[in-house]
Amino acid sequence: MIKWLNIIEFANALGISRNTFKKYYLNAIPPQRKTGNRMYWTSDTVEKTIKQVQSGELIINTQSTHNINNI
Repeated sequence: MIKWLNIIEFANALGISRNTFKKYYLNAIPPQRKTGNRMYWTSDTVEKTIKQVQSGELIINTQSTHNINNI
């Protein structure tokens, strides 16, 4: 049986907040199922993603693109 995890559970598994997940990870790891505004991934995808992040295989650029000197 497939276990589905929502965005909060996925973010918690990665050790980050939901907002951080939305900003940096959502484009790289699109949901496998959507119901209205709710998004879900399989537990296998979550486990695979955790391994990729830990091994450095999946690197998300979290550096700000804003240049404070241009304000």
